[in-house]
Order: sequence, then C-alpha cells, then structure tokens
Amino acid sequence: MSLLERSPLLVTTLKGLAQKVMDPDAFVESILVLVKGAIFPRRYLTEGLVKLGYQRVDQVEEPGSFSVKGYVVDVFPINEPLPMRIELWGDEVESIRTFHPQTQTSLKEKGKIMVLPQREMMGEKRVPLTTLIKERPLVLIQPEDVEMERENLLLEDRDFLSPQEIRDFIAQRPTLWVNSLYQEGITLPVEGYPLGLTPLKGTSRIFQGMGWIRSQLTQGMAVYVSHPLGEEDRMARLFKEYDIHPVSLPHFQEQGKGLYLFPSSLTKGFLWPQMNVAFVAQEELLGRKKKKAKRTIKRRGDPLTTLRDLSPEDYVVHLEHGIGRYLGLRLLEVKGVNQEFMVLEYDQGDQLLVPVTRLHMVQKYRGAQAIPPTLDKLGGITWKRTKKRVKKAIEEYARELLRIEAERQITPGHSFSPDTVEQGEFEEEFPFEETPDQEKAVQEIKKDMEAPHPMDRLLCGDVGYGKTEVAMRAAFKAILDGKQVAVLVPTTILAEQHVETFLERFKHYPVNIEVLSRFKTPREQKEILDRVFKGDVDILIGTHRLFSPDVIFRDLGLVIIDEEHRFGVRQKDRLKKLKKGVDVLSLSATPIPRTLHLAISGAKRMSIMETPPYGRRPVKTYISRWNPSIIKRALLKEEGRRGRVFVVQPRVEGLEELLELVIRLTPHLKVAMAHGQMKERELEEVMHRFMKGDVNVLVSTPIVESGLDVPMANTLVVKDAHKLGLSQLYQLRGRVGRSREMGYAYFFIPGMEHLTQEGKKRLQALREFAQLGSGLKLAMRDMEIRGAGNILGTQQWGHASQVGFTLYCQMLEKTIQELQGQEVRKEIEPQLELGVEALLPSTYVGNERAKIALYKRIAQAPDEEKLKGLEEEVRDRFGPLPPPARNLFTIAAIRLIIKDLGGERLVRSPKGLFLYFSSSTALAWEKISSLIKRGKVKVKGEYLIKLSSNSQDVGETKKLLKELHESVSLTQNLNVKGAEA
Repeated sequence: MSLLERSPLLVTTLKGLAQKVMDPDAFVESILVLVKGAIFPRRYLTEGLVKLGYQRVDQVEEPGSFSVKGYVVDVFPINEPLPMRIELWGDEVESIRTFHPQTQTSLKEKGKIMVLPQREMMGEKRVPLTTLIKERPLVLIQPEDVEMERENLLLEDRDFLSPQEIRDFIAQRPTLWVNSLYQEGITLPVEGYPLGLTPLKGTSRIFQGMGWIRSQLTQGMAVYVSHPLGEEDRMARLFKEYDIHPVSLPHFQEQGKGLYLFPSSLTKGFLWPQMNVAFVAQEELLGRKKKKAKRTIKRRGDPLTTLRDLSPEDYVVHLEHGIGRYLGLRLLEVKGVNQEFMVLEYDQGDQLLVPVTRLHMVQKYRGAQAIPPTLDKLGGITWKRTKKRVKKAIEEYARELLRIEAERQITPGHSFSPDTVEQGEFEEEFPFEETPDQEKAVQEIKKDMEAPHPMDRLLCGDVGYGKTEVAMRAAFKAILDGKQVAVLVPTTILAEQHVETFLERFKHYPVNIEVLSRFKTPREQKEILDRVFKGDVDILIGTHRLFSPDVIFRDLGLVIIDEEHRFGVRQKDRLKKLKKGVDVLSLSATPIPRTLHLAISGAKRMSIMETPPYGRRPVKTYISRWNPSIIKRALLKEEGRRGRVFVVQPRVEGLEELLELVIRLTPHLKVAMAHGQMKERELEEVMHRFMKGDVNVLVSTPIVESGLDVPMANTLVVKDAHKLGLSQLYQLRGRVGRSREMGYAYFFIPGMEHLTQEGKKRLQALREFAQLGSGLKLAMRDMEIRGAGNILGTQQWGHASQVGFTLYCQMLEKTIQELQGQEVRKEIEPQLELGVEALLPSTYVGNERAKIALYKRIAQAPDEEKLKGLEEEVRDRFGPLPPPARNLFTIAAIRLIIKDLGGERLVRSPKGLFLYFSSSTALAWEKISSLIKRGKVKVKGEYLIKLSSNSQDVGETKKLLKELHESVSLTQNLNVKGAEA
C-alpha cells in the first residue's frame, strides 16, 4: 500500500501535479528506518545514506547531510525539522536523539526515525503523480496558467504531463485553488493569508467568531474546531454559553454537517465550500497563541575568546610570549607519551609549542587596524614592555569611560513603569515562538527602561532574528507610560516597510503611527510634525529627516536606531542632541567596530541574539566568476519555486545594461529596476510591486540591503561583489531565505586575480560564516579586515594593535574594576607535568577547527560545573570518551583545584608527585596537619608539598588534591601577599 493511499487529500502546486515521480513501491523500499535497540552495522548505515543522496560533511547543519564521528552518526533527514544523532554500541543502535544544528547539543530522545531519500534514485521507474491520487480531492497552492512554457520546467519533457492532461485531470475532482480566497472574500483565515476574525468595534473576537460559525452551520456545513489536548471541556463550556452544542471527537474523523471538536496542533483554519467543510483553530476564537515548549540552547563560547574560526597563518596572542603566527596542531611523543601541541611561529622563525591543556593562554589576534602586526621575539622582553606601556595608556582611557558612565548614571531619565496586563496581551499576540535570546533581550531592555537613568543598549542579532519585535515591545512599554517613540532608519524604503510592520503589529491598539520621509509631500510632512508637537503621534518612523530642527516631540521617551552601522559620524553627532536624556535602543546585525568595542568594554550595554528562529535555514553561498548562464539557471530555479529574486550591483552606472541582460535571459519574467536616484513615487511603486509579487526579479543597487523583508525572495545575485563592504554583503544575503525555504546567494567577481587582499578576505569571510547566527562573528572579522578604528580618539588605535583587540578589552575591563575599587585577585597559571596522554584523538574528533575550539573551551572553563557540562556535550556529540579525552578533562579539573590553592606547578617525577607553591602564597599548615599525620602529604620546604600518590591514574591524583583543597579554606587560610594592601 503506497503512502499516498493513506492520505485523504493531496496538497501540491500545479507544477508538482504535472511532474512524474518515483514509483511509490520503490520509494517506500528506499526509506531508511532506524529503531532504538536494532542491529544496524555502521558501514551499512553510511552506505545507505550515500545511496539516498545524503552528503558526508564534517559537521551536520543542513538537511540532506550526515557525518560520522566514531560510533556516532549525525544525519539531517529532509523529512525532519531537526537533525538526528544515532549512537551505536558495536552494531546496535543504542540511542537516537534530536540535536540543535547550531550548538550541536542533543535535545530529545527518539525511539525510531525514518530517513527519506534526498533525491530520486537514478534509473528508477517514474510514474505520473495523477495515477496515484485516485478520486481524492486536491488543494492547489499558488496555481498558475497551465500553458506553462517548456523552458521553465528545468527538466526534460518526459518528466511532465501535458497541459491538456492536467486540465482533464483537475476537471474530474473537487479542487481548492488557494489563491482564489482573495477574490472570494473569505472571512476565515487560511494558513499564510490575512486573518478575517478581527474584532469589530463594540464586539469581541469570540462573539464575531461564534456568529460566523453559526452562519456556516445554518448553510449545512461541517465545522471542525481544533483545540490543544486537554482543552476539550473548556471549549465545550465556551460554546454552551452561546447556546451551541458541539460533538467531541477523540481525533479528527470525517463527519456530516454539524459542529465538532477535536484535539490537534492546528493554529489557523480554512474554508472549503466545494466540500462543505470549515476548520477553525482555538486561538482564532480566543485571540491568543498557544504557549509552546521553550527550547534550551547552550552557548558555545564567547565570540571574542573562541578559537573556533582559527586557520593556519592567522595571527594569535600568547599572554606570556606575545604576537605569533598559528601554524597548526602537531602530535609529538614526549617521554614516551603522545601529546598534542599548538605550533606558533615568532620572529626569526622561532617556534613555540603550546600544550593543548594551556590553550587558555592563546587568543586570536584582532588588530585595531588592517595592517598585519609585527611578530614578537620569543624569549625577549619586548612583550612585557609593550603590555606595561599599553596598561598605562588604558588607565587614562578607563578613567574617561568611567566619567562617561558616571554622567549617564546621574543624568535624569524617565523610570518606566513595570509591565502591565496590556503589555502581556501585546506580547502574547506575537504569532511565533520566541527564541530564548529574544526573551532574554526583552527582559534586559525592560530592566534598563525601568531604571532611573537613560538606557543606552545595543541589540545585536542576525538578520531576521526578531530584533524588530523586541524593539516594538520596548516601544509599547514606552507608549503605555504616555511617552513618544522615534524610530530612526537609514533608508526611505526601510522606513516605509517599518510603518507597515508597526501598523500590523499595533492594529488592535489605539496607537498612532506615522512616517516622515521623502515619500511624503511638504504639506503631509507639516501636518505630521504638527501632530508630533501636540503629542498626537505615538510612534514616528523616519530617516535622517528626524534630525531636522522642525521635528519637535512633545514628550519623547525612547529612540530606536535601526541598522545603526549605516549612520555616519556627522549624523550621530546630531543624534546625540535628539537622544539626550531619553532611552536609546540601537539595533544591528553587524555592529561597527567602534560600537562593538564600547559594548564589550562596558561603556554601552549589549544584548546578543544568537539563536535562529525555529525552522530558519542557512543561505547557501556561492562565489564565482561572472557567468550569465549561472544567473539564468538561478532565476529559472527560483521561478520554479514561485519565489522572487534580487539582482544587485554596487553602482547606478550600468544598471540599465544589467536590467536588459536579465530580460534577455528570462524574457517571460516580470523584471523591474530600483535605485536611489529614481523619483520617490516611482521607487515606492516598484518596491511595492516587488513585495506584492507583481514583479519576479528586482534589479537594483544595494538600496535593498537594509531591513527589506520579502519572505518570498529566496535568491540573491550580486554583480561585482568585491566592490561592496563585508557588512553590506552580509546584509544583502540576509534579504533572502527569511522563510523556511532554502535561500541562495550568488556573489560574482571578475576573478580572484583582480581582487585586492582586502577584497579576498571579505569574500572568504562570507563563505566561512555561512551558518546562521554569524552576524557578530562577521563584525569581529570585519574589525580584523578594516581595523577597530577610532574608538574614543586616535591614540587608542596603536594600543589595541600592540596587544590585540581581545587582550586590550580584557585589560580595559580589569583596569575599570581596579579603578572602581573592586578586588581583582592576581591569578597564577599553574603548569602541569603529569606524563599522561591527554588529548582528543583524531579518530574521535576529526575536524581540526572543532578540535581547537573544544581545547580552548576546556582550557578556559571557569569551574568544575562548566567543565562537567562541556564533558557531557563532547560525549553527546562524539560518543563515549576514549581514555586520552577523559584524561584531558581530569587534568583541566586538576588545574582549577591547583589554581584555587595558589599552586604554581604540579610535577610527576620518578621520585613522586610534587606540588609547588608561589612565594606569595602562605599555607596554614595546621589545617593540613591531619593529612600530614595520615601520610597523605609531606612538607618539603616552605613552598613545596609531596603528595603520596604513586598511581599514574590522574583520577586518583584529582581525588587527593580535592581532599587537600577541602582541608584548607581559601578565603580564611590562604593569605595572598598584597591583597590587603
């Protein structure tokens, strides 16, 4: 029995209906089914995935890929929303778990999975889809003219039925043409279409909905109302209040006319007059969404200190030896034991081997300018002198930052009221599930707004990650306190789109929203400004026009700056006057280095949104020489998906020639042009037509890069990509793939030989950071390419270059703490020489980048709890830890214990295990006297202890050291010299 025979109806497009498909019996036989506890040899599993068209990769992040890490096989089935982790014990499937593609951490256990083919098998029999549907009804999505052009099918003629065959087939069965709902004026919503059940004045949503349901019942319809599991009694009581008596069903069952309740996760309903049936979802009646289970997402390292993106030849900073060049990892045998080292090159070709257990001492170098740094001399004194000189300069700068912060703290501001019931209702109406990062950012912003001094916060989140929703919640909070909100955007087009977004989001509330841009006539602008002055406008959205002296707010409380990196220095100086004494929220996917630095150093507060919205997929990125045939294929492929395309080039000059080329390549498509030199009304009309779908391809300058939200646009073509900045390229790529469709970005260049070194780095960074959530990393890379720039004066450039941006920020943070009178404990970095193999074998973690990132995270874990969590993550991702990996985690825990004790070195020699202490550490010997009496330790001098451990097992060494640590209270019995001073 085929899969199609079990389905009550078929939902497809017209092209999908016309296409011939793989024979159902062959398709079912090709499905890979994995069950927990079943015997399934790893070799058969990997061979089966390859046969199904899955691509083997180092790390699974996209559908249709798989990876093998020892006896852990990760696969992202195309039929599943999340990738799966299959852990084998020999040939037995021990466990199956879903995992998050960005964090790579497991989420939920599964009993079994089905892996569908990624592509149809070559040579398999193909049959018309129409022969498999029998008499069941059809739902046709986005129907098109059946006289389709053969060229646009992208497949050979034998793969499709003729237009006449399709016409005859459709005429024989009930068919719902989804786009006809617009013309028929259906009042009940259809998934993806405008809601009809909006409250009318003087009526409630429920009242209107009940009236609609009653009218359908009188027409002899079968009306099904879905509800979440466990809500049956509640819904029955609700209908009883309106004297309507539904029949409850245990699950959906086709019935005759009448009203029926059934449990499901349906969120929006639809009407099908031909079948005399209507569906209504509970939340459409009650006006709120069902709360979904929250996903817990683990972060994977500080974007500043991580080594995840380190490549050979990159510059690094060793905290003790200075700036060097990373050459790679090297496995060496030392005293009969295999050890892995990071190889760093210094001046005159000298090399430093850094044990992977000490990678917390290594940072990636990020300079304040694009000029490559000078390598330090290994073993010289120049590095110490450099740090001392930078430290002195940082002290002056830190005082300036503290002065700015102190001024902000004493500047009077409005303390916004705590959240109200209305605030909760507004947030409840958000139609999507909030990400954990969104929720955290909202709470941070609210806390700032409720403080007595003005807020100055940067919200850094990737393109399409919901920054606008967070900003609208802040705006609503301000309006509830009677304050006005200014929303500043860099372009007129973005201003117009923001108005539509805000109007839609605030439509159920008495909030007055206006836009001030060049699309408004002088008379319209004057009327808007009069209303702003009187306080009749709650939210004013505009470009730099908001800086004009005639823009006077009655009671401005919040300024929201979207795409803050797009505003120049002169504009920001004007902005200072606008935002004086009011709360400011800046939004950016790729913050400029200056803002990023101020946020990291603490002068500006920052909220980071790294978690992608559920279902969002990375944009596939291609970099190629200019090739019109590739463009043609990309345009036709997107047309086959009923999507839209951006074709962009950096300048207005030559744009008409590019337009003519696109028309020549695809004459049947509707193509339009847009650029900043067009008349306002003309530009507005073109953009409106593109957003509504009347234009398939938009040929433009980068004017479309900022915030333009066209969910159906899933392909981007950029000519002369090397002439655009990194953040511009990233923003442009963010315009596509905003729905659940796979997005494609094609960046065309004349050839690598024509690019500058900087241009090559920009394009390489785009290819490198193709995964979701790369905005902040890209900003960091942009800082490496362009340089951190002038932060608070040119004198800071050189200082950040001399020690690297990361160390500069750490030194600045520490100096600020010292100047504030906080106790800053001088940390000793202990050396461990235990003579055991402690590493991640290549057979366990094969990807060198992933291995370096893990080494770094293990080495800089701040406490044993974080270390245990990281150990569990590694075990989850790569399988049971081999002995060298277990040793690696144990030694990391030992290092934390010794560091807390104030120890300098732990050395195992033929004579025993010795723990050396710093001369600045004095032990309270009476506290460890019991250990001495029991023979656990021996005192060998004022700063040396011999531990009675003859075992080579580092686990036993850890137990003994924990016992020593528990015998000594660090805060009471370890006196660090100079701490009291």
